[in-house]
Amino acid sequence: MNITSENIAPLLREYGISSEITAVEPLVDRQDGDSAELAAKVSVKHRGPLVIWLLRSPGLSHAGIERRCVFAEHLRRNGIATPEHYSAGGAYSLERVVDGIRFSVVLEDFAEGELEAVDQDSAREAGRLMARIHRLSFRDNFKIGSPSRFNALGKNGVSGIEMFRQLADEAEASMIKSITYPHRFCKKPGLCREIIAIYDHKLAGAADVWGRLPCCAVQGGIAVGHLYSAGDRLGAFGFKNAGDETLIGDMILEGLLLADSPRLAAGLSDADRPEIFKSFLDGYRSICPLTPDERMAACELYPAYSALRVSRVEKLSELMRTPGCCDKADEMLSEMYGAINSDARRIFASELFED
Repeated sequence: MNITSENIAPLLREYGISSEITAVEPLVDRQDGDSAELAAKVSVKHRGPLVIWLLRSPGLSHAGIERRCVFAEHLRRNGIATPEHYSAGGAYSLERVVDGIRFSVVLEDFAEGELEAVDQDSAREAGRLMARIHRLSFRDNFKIGSPSRFNALGKNGVSGIEMFRQLADEAEASMIKSITYPHRFCKKPGLCREIIAIYDHKLAGAADVWGRLPCCAVQGGIAVGHLYSAGDRLGAFGFKNAGDETLIGDMILEGLLLADSPRLAAGLSDADRPEIFKSFLDGYRSICPLTPDERMAACELYPAYSALRVSRVEKLSELMRTPGCCDKADEMLSEMYGAINSDARRIFASELFED
């Protein structure tokens, strides 16, 4: 289905907006079986543009969508720049049938001035924004009731560890030439096993202090594509991925994802990504200094995820599977080994190394 002025006009009237719709611009269209996520920018007469969402998913309840809207409004009313969500009958999200399909409907203001690319300055402001959100959420003990997608000790979209484990198996098998493996993936498959062992050890170290770390609702989208300029600071939109998470894990994973964005500002390259993360961290710590337990966990998590983030493992996989790139794959493995063994205290406890 498509969002049209005809099928959303009755929905807008329920939210108290009866002005004529002058344009509907599709923003998101993901439809797959029983799941759908559609969004459109809606221009109406005599007021600013809006965004309407039509959501349905077996894994995302209507109550969960409503709770995420409540979280967004709680942040907005406490000074976080985020688009206003509209309510009808005391609820932000309405269950309605549109073109014969039942959806959860959400209406919010359109965020002008979307951040197009990341640099050190915008990363620092993004860190400050996340810290303000974390501080408010923890202060008010706000919970969504379901986890975010940034579980640093479980499944998340940043770690490439499972892909790397598979590559390690294939690298060992490729040492014996066969129809399946006509060329060697690398010359040092044992190094893959060493990296995996270090990764598992570091996550176990973080797990030792995990139960003592602050955990509450997080926005789940501090990234290019969910940030916008709100005067002299950044704002965030899009709370579909909000959930409950340990704050230090959320900070590290989202910070790495932001630094790994394919949309770098002009003049920047992959070599600038570590400094982009450090700028993000500086911004975060200017609002929320890390506790000793958070520093301890960060020093375990950051090297593990920096070394084995998805984009890095995907590049290694491409090298390993390309004939004639065995030496390049070994070189990248050595870089990953160095990264996972790096002393993260120089990042998260830099004052220990000052003269």
